[in-house]
This record gives sequence, structure tokens and C-alpha cells, in this order.
Amino acid sequence: VTGMQPISPSDPMPGAAFARLAAILLPLALAACADTLTSDEAASSATLQREYDKTLTKSERDAAISDLQSASAKKQDQGTGN
Repeated sequence: VTGMQPISPSDPMPGAAFARLAAILLPLALAACADTLTSDEAASSATLQREYDKTLTKSERDAAISDLQSASAKKQDQGTGN
């Protein structure tokens, strides 16, 4: 006999597994979003971009150059002092 066979009552419905999974994952996803939205620290877009941007500002660059020059001068003084 060909055709559709009736689903036996012991077979789980295909949509039931999806519904159970969605019932578990949806509250978890909403809780994660709510946690980020209620954060006390509201960062501006410039602050967030600065965290990814690894280039130095002009004042940071000048300070780094000054530090390197003073370290180099100390090293040269120690080398000639021996």
C-alpha cells in the first residue's frame, strides 16, 4: 500500500523539539541583551572605536618618543661610563 502512513502516538512531533529548544534559548538570549542594555557604563561610539584602534594620539606618540629617547640616552651613558 502506498501513500501517507499515520503518525503513531509514540513518535514525537517534529515541531515539539523546536518549541522546547526555543523555550530554552529565547529567555537566555533576552537575558544576555538585557544585561548589556542595563550596564552602568554607557560607552560612546568614539570610546568603543578607540578600544579597537591601536594607533597613538599625537600626545601619546610624543610621550612615547620622549620615553624612548631618555631610555636611549641612559643606555649610552651607562655604556660610556664603564
